[in-house]
Amino acid sequence: MIKGIVSNSSYISVGTVNGEYMNMSTPSAGMVRYNGNNSCLEVYDGSYWRQLTQYQTVDLTTHANNILNWASKKMLEERDRKILAESHPAIKAALENLERAEQQLETTIHLSKEHDLQTTS
Repeated sequence: MIKGIVSNSSYISVGTVNGEYMNMSTPSAGMVRYNGNNSCLEVYDGSYWRQLTQYQTVDLTTHANNILNWASKKMLEERDRKILAESHPAIKAALENLERAEQQLETTIHLSKEHDLQTTS
């Protein structure tokens, strides 16, 4: 039986909900609730509210965590570059050049794919 849910991931939050979404005075078998008096999840068996007695861990896959960690790192790098560019004209110019180069690369890729489609058709 499940007593609660725990997350070890910095990308999943497990919290409590204030207020009821259902009328708990007339429960149906299989309904689940959080009992704040004993800090446990409970399930209604048709007659009684039964405490769930084990904890389950919820996490993302390693691949998903790697993707989110990579994106987080890139966001911090971009933030740091922008901060440096504000006080260093050479960094600002380099970032502008990098942006132009990335735009040129995207255009070149697009045109190359279009060319490949036209020559294979």
